[in-house]
Amino acid sequence: MDYSLQSLRDAFTDAAYKESRRGYKLYAVLLATTLDQRFVAEYMSLFYELNDITGEDVLVVGVQPGHEARIGEAPVRIIDLAGVSSMLQHPTLNKVKQEGETAERFLRFMRTQTTESYELARFLGIRTDRFPVLVFFADLEHPSEMVVWPIGDVPAAEFARNLRHLVEETKARCAWQEKKGLDRLRSTVEGLRIEKLAEDNYALPSDCRLAVKAIRKLRADLSAQEYLLRVYSGIDNLRAAFNDLRATPDLRVPLENIGQTIDDIENRGTGHVYAHERRWHGRLPAGYRDAVDALPRAWEPPLPPHEETVAKEASLRAELARIEAEHDGHRRSELARKTEELETAEARIASAPPVLEVIEHLLHIRSCPLAMSDPPRMAFDRDHMPIPRVFISYSHDSLEHERDVLALAQRLRDDGIDCWCDQFESSPSAGFPRWMRQQIELADFVLLVCTPTYRRRFDGAEEAGKGLGATYEGLLITQEVYDAGSRNDRFIPVLLRGADSQNVPLLLRGSKWYGVPEGYDTLRLRLMGSEAVIPHPLGRASSRDRI
Repeated sequence: MDYSLQSLRDAFTDAAYKESRRGYKLYAVLLATTLDQRFVAEYMSLFYELNDITGEDVLVVGVQPGHEARIGEAPVRIIDLAGVSSMLQHPTLNKVKQEGETAERFLRFMRTQTTESYELARFLGIRTDRFPVLVFFADLEHPSEMVVWPIGDVPAAEFARNLRHLVEETKARCAWQEKKGLDRLRSTVEGLRIEKLAEDNYALPSDCRLAVKAIRKLRADLSAQEYLLRVYSGIDNLRAAFNDLRATPDLRVPLENIGQTIDDIENRGTGHVYAHERRWHGRLPAGYRDAVDALPRAWEPPLPPHEETVAKEASLRAELARIEAEHDGHRRSELARKTEELETAEARIASAPPVLEVIEHLLHIRSCPLAMSDPPRMAFDRDHMPIPRVFISYSHDSLEHERDVLALAQRLRDDGIDCWCDQFESSPSAGFPRWMRQQIELADFVLLVCTPTYRRRFDGAEEAGKGLGATYEGLLITQEVYDAGSRNDRFIPVLLRGADSQNVPLLLRGSKWYGVPEGYDTLRLRLMGSEAVIPHPLGRASSRDRI
């Protein structure tokens, strides 16, 4: 999010600004006026939630709290705007005197916001009688290609809920997640194509990297055994040179000492051999000296038995060949899987619709060209949202129960109802607690699949550490019904085959429940808003009845 009032104009007129903000998948500009003080203050009080909603993919241009904005000559922190606005609505004399300077700054800020918003509206050709509005752009280079969302009198909390739904659906339909991971996926595929072993090749899965580590250790152990075999070969060569030395006539060297030294190499090492060779260097033939120089030196006596070294070397070589073959097979299998995943992601991205087209569809409004003549329809108007969003809250009683819940969700989706449950989400990036809260907030209706286990967890009577998901959802639903003064328009108990109405939590016992599958059609009509029987219009009383 951007924080300066000047950003409103810089977004489209300053080349350096546009270049510095390049790379977002969606841009939005908030336009508001002095008449929208309450909305602007509420909007800013939701800064952290809105920042979480938009994330790193969406840039919202406009003043936000927590950063200094220059209003007139005095810098002011906008973090207290919600409190200031509340104070302006309920001014007590002492409060106004005490907070007069802050209130004056807030009003000055609103005047500046109004000026900036009007100027940008004229630049974009947007009607100002629709303020406050959130204007969406695919990029900052083409400001005429936009979608205008008139927010109207929507409370800030509902605005945040609608915006979260908009961003989540846009991400899913425009394949933002696939785009975000595309470069890493391509890098993974390229890394898996490399046959050379490398522990730091993070394209390899963790078990492959562990195999590479094991292969390197085996190679090091094998190299050590091969070195010992070279030591044995060097000793054999030295003995052969000594035999030649004994056949040399007129050699004035104590051969018995040299022979004893060679025989003791395996136990004492080679140090005394080199000392002996240096002492008699001038009297020894070149062949013997060459055999001494070729003898490997970097080993510690005593040498293990020759036969044991040969056997260990053969065993390590066989083990290394086995692990290398397994690793290569695993790498090739992973390469095939990731290649298929890459091709699927690329096809998904290639077929994804333009972002503004998706937003138009979700908001049920049309793009606003420059100098538009007709205002767009109000976003999230129930008259223009025939597709309800439904979330299913249930407990994981058994695999059969989970299959029944999934079948219900899929059947609702087949019948044109946007139904969701946790089986559609393997691992949400924000974690399941936040995901569950968001799903309950986004849903027009929440279906509670009631069983003895679900009621126990809903009521918080479950054994510690079990059924945390259903327990948390029950807490959220209970709190919402409590905050609504015990009114319930969204939470619908559902009884699957064999369930009993006593399984409905006491909190919702007064609400109508639906048995599935026998009552499925009635439930579907309820979700579509057409369940109630329409009464006939009143007729005229006959003259006979009036006598």
